[in-house]
Amino acid sequence: MACNSKNDPKIAQLDDHVLRESELNYIIEKGSWDNDSENQAIDKWMKQAIILTYFDSLSTEQQDEINYKLKDYKASLIRYEIENIRIERMLDTVVTEKEMLEFYESNKKDFELSDFIVKVLYLKVPYNAPDIDKANRWYMLRQPKDTVHITDYANKYAANFFYNKEKWVYFDDIMKEIPLEGIDKEKFILNKTKTSFEENGYVYYLNILDYRLKNAPSPFSMEKEHIKQRILTRRITQLRETLSKQLIDETIEKHEIRYYNR
Repeated sequence: MACNSKNDPKIAQLDDHVLRESELNYIIEKGSWDNDSENQAIDKWMKQAIILTYFDSLSTEQQDEINYKLKDYKASLIRYEIENIRIERMLDTVVTEKEMLEFYESNKKDFELSDFIVKVLYLKVPYNAPDIDKANRWYMLRQPKDTVHITDYANKYAANFFYNKEKWVYFDDIMKEIPLEGIDKEKFILNKTKTSFEENGYVYYLNILDYRLKNAPSPFSMEKEHIKQRILTRRITQLRETLSKQLIDETIEKHEIRYYNR
């Protein structure tokens, strides 16, 4: 933030507390505002300034306590920022497939499914789309070429389409896309149901290819990004623990420290 000068005009003042344009810009940049960010930022600053005016009304002991806490908090913030700078430079962000798989196998209880997941094909097309009779066959995926046919058909006519034989998705997310009501969800999934129906001017197709039961281990493929983040978080924690001591040791080496007899 700029120093007090003609190039940094006053925006507001309460006694000796002055808000200048540079500080206002900083508050706006760092804050999150619904609208009218400038007036909201000024209002926030003024409320803080009002509270600060009460500092002189406190006892000397209370003022000393606040100043000590401020100094301790400032030291913690500085240490945290220095650690972040070094972590950004030192952190190895490469996480191998082997590391992730080992983490997964060692922590399987952490990856239990909260609900059913499925591999699925679903399709939504206008009821008057051409070749509906062919789509009625293709979505079943009984023949190898049906995958090509239904994908091509979806690209031409679908209002919504999903098919990825490698990707697991939560069944409840599918339910948000297809108006299935009054079904026994568990039975519906366990039977690997294939169904089509017409509603509100659209024909819906659903083909459950595979499933995993809730409370079973979530597939590794579904958890890879989560696992990677957990491994990186663990590395950051370990680095922070090492750096915390390192910063103290470096300071002791670089600066003269004296203790006086009382």
